[in-house]
Amino acid sequence: MPGDFYPFHVVGRRVLAGESIYNLADVSPFKYTPAFALAMITIAKLSKTLAWWIWCVGSVSLFCYSTLRLVGISSFEKLTPRRQFVIAGLAAVSAWHGIIEHLSYGQADMLLFGLFALSALALTHSSNPQDEPKNNTQSLKAGFWLSLCWISKPPSLVLGSYFLIQRQYRALGWAIVFTLLFLFLPIFYWGPSTYLSLFADWFAVLRDRQPIEFLTGNLNQGFAASMARWTDRPESFGTIFKLSILAALAITGVIWRKYRSLPRSTTFAFSYLLYMCVTPLSWRWITCAWLPVAFMVFSELPIKSRITAGAFLVYAVLTLFLQSLVAKQFGVTEPDWLSGWGLYTVGTLLLFAFAIWALHRNQKTQARRESEQLPLRQ
Repeated sequence: MPGDFYPFHVVGRRVLAGESIYNLADVSPFKYTPAFALAMITIAKLSKTLAWWIWCVGSVSLFCYSTLRLVGISSFEKLTPRRQFVIAGLAAVSAWHGIIEHLSYGQADMLLFGLFALSALALTHSSNPQDEPKNNTQSLKAGFWLSLCWISKPPSLVLGSYFLIQRQYRALGWAIVFTLLFLFLPIFYWGPSTYLSLFADWFAVLRDRQPIEFLTGNLNQGFAASMARWTDRPESFGTIFKLSILAALAITGVIWRKYRSLPRSTTFAFSYLLYMCVTPLSWRWITCAWLPVAFMVFSELPIKSRITAGAFLVYAVLTLFLQSLVAKQFGVTEPDWLSGWGLYTVGTLLLFAFAIWALHRNQKTQARRESEQLPLRQ
C-alpha cells in the first residue's frame, strides 16, 4: 500500500473505533479535516489492498472521465489533426512523471481535480457560457461538487475563482451552503465537545508536524516553497505565501473586472493552475493535472507560435527523461536537484502564463468581432 494512502485507511478505522484521528506520534499523521476523516469510514472495513485498489481505480476513472469531458468543451476538436497531435504529445509527455508519482504515493489530487471538473461541467456542455441557461439545479450541483473540494483541502478555496470569473455567483453561494453543512453534520456523530477538540488536534498537527524544512523540501513545488529555496531563505516561506495569495486575488480581480464571456475550458485551466501555484503544499505529483490543463490551454493558442510549444517541450523532455526514464528504467539515482531548482514550479508558471495569454487573446478576438459587427447593426 502506498505510504500516503495508508493514513486514509487508518483514520477510517480509528473513527469507527472511537480513537483519536490526529496523532502527532504517527510517522505520517493524518492532516485532512475531521469531515474528510469521517468519509474514510467507507473504506475502513475493507482490507488494505482492496481499499487501495478501489481508491486507485476510482481516482484514475474520475480523472480520465473529467479530462475527456473537459477536452470536449475546449476548442481541441476544431483543430487540424497536426495541431491535435502536437498538443496531445505535449500534454502526455509533460504529465507523465506526475501521474506515475501520484499513483506510487497514493495521493488524492486526481480526485480533487475530478471533483473540481464535475463542479465546472455541471454548468455547461460547451465552452461558451452564453450557450447554457443559468438554472438553479445546475448551480446546486456545481456548488455541491465544489464544496467537496473545499472540505477535502481548504487551500482549494482558490478554485472558487473559476465561478467568480464566469460570474456564476449562485454556484458559489451553494458551495458555501454545502461547505457549512458538511462542517456541521459531523457534530451529530462525535458530539459538539469532541468535534471541537478534533479541530484543535487538527490545527496542532498542521502546526507541529509541518516544520519549515518540510514545507520547503524539494518535493514541494509550490511558488512559495521554490522561492524560499531559490533565495536560500527558508524562513521567508510564510511571507512569500501570503504575498502569493494577495497576487492571486489581484490577478483574479483584474480578469473578473476586465474580461467577460470567457471560454470555460481556459478559465478552468487558469483557476486550477492558480491553485497549483499558491497552495502551500503543491507536491510534485500534482502536475498530473498538466495532462488536461495543457489540452485546454494550448487548444486556444496558435501552435505556429513556436515559443508556445517549444518552451514547454524542452521542459517536458527534461521531466520525462531525467526524472522518469533515467531514474526508473536505467537504475540511475533520480536527480533530485531538478526538483530543488523548481523544475515543476517553472512548468506550472509557464502554463499559467499561457493560460492568461489565452484568456487575453480570446477577449481581444471577441472585442474585434464586436467592433466589426457594430457598423452592420447601425
